[in-house]
Amino acid sequence: MKTPLDKFPPFMCRAFAHRGRHPLTREEIAKKAGMSVRMVDRVSRRATWCGMKVCAAFAFASACGVDLMHPKNAVRYLRHKKKAHWSASARYELMFEKLLTDGARNMRD
Repeated sequence: MKTPLDKFPPFMCRAFAHRGRHPLTREEIAKKAGMSVRMVDRVSRRATWCGMKVCAAFAFASACGVDLMHPKNAVRYLRHKKKAHWSASARYELMFEKLLTDGARNMRD
C-alpha cells in the first residue's frame, strides 16, 4: 500500500542528495541521518516508504535534502538537472521518469 509520502520515494531522495554539483556519499548521508551505511544502502533501493518507521524515513529524506511534506523543489531540481548523478537499473530509471511526470502533474493540482 502506498502512502502520501510515496510521491517522493526513497530512491528519488537518494538521487536528489547533493552538495553543490556533487552527489553526497552514502557515508555523508548515514552521518546526517544517524543511520549505518548499510541502512542507507537498503533505504536507497526502496521504491516505497511502506514498512519504515516515520522517524527513519524523515531522517533519511532530510539527510538527502528533501522535505517530504513539500517535495516540489526537489522534483523541480531533478527534472531540470536531467538526473546528472543518477545511475540505476532500468526498472528504477522507468520509475524515476514516471514519478517526475506524475509529480509535476500532482503539483499542479
